[in-house]
Amino acid sequence: MAAAIYPMGATAMRSETRRPVVTKIRVNIAALMQPFHACTADFIRDVCQARCCRSTTDPTGIAVVVTKDEAVRLRLRGAYIDDATGRIAPVNRRCPFQHGKTHLCILHGTDDKPHGCIISPFTINDNDTLIVRNRYRLLPCFQADGAVPVYEAHAQSLIMLFGETNAADIAYTASQPARINDSLNLYVDDWRVAALRLKNQQSKHLDQPIDEGVTI
Repeated sequence: MAAAIYPMGATAMRSETRRPVVTKIRVNIAALMQPFHACTADFIRDVCQARCCRSTTDPTGIAVVVTKDEAVRLRLRGAYIDDATGRIAPVNRRCPFQHGKTHLCILHGTDDKPHGCIISPFTINDNDTLIVRNRYRLLPCFQADGAVPVYEAHAQSLIMLFGETNAADIAYTASQPARINDSLNLYVDDWRVAALRLKNQQSKHLDQPIDEGVTI
């Protein structure tokens, strides 16, 4: 069965108050049971080397796409970003914000880390359904020793996308074995949905590499 959960703080609106512009997103609980290892510092350094930040198909080595607003902030940090595609230029075939030794993102914990990076491995498909990106099931974190359901491994991604209250509802529902075949209808800001879909679209255009940037 599907339950409708409204945005954080959503209440009955008076006529003079404008409703938020949101998209209803379907969350299938069974899909959230896929096993992934959490992105711990040790696992990133010793096992995966943050392969999710790189690409085996893009000729530049990475396929990181950001919004125009994010591009403004990242350019202030020295990144080169293609205006047409929103793609960050690599440095030595890596994201310029990936630490060379620890492989950690130096933007982690700052306001400048792109939302698409935080929300990964999740995205929203054209059917308004939350999914795990296919490429993540090819990475070392999938079914690794110590893996947990993806809703646990990437709880912060769900909080970023749906807010703390709705993310907690997702976790509670997913923890109930009798509800594994349930789905939830959650509401996400339109601008966030549009940004994810742009990232999906632009990440597929891998035949036009951009020049390497400068080391920062």
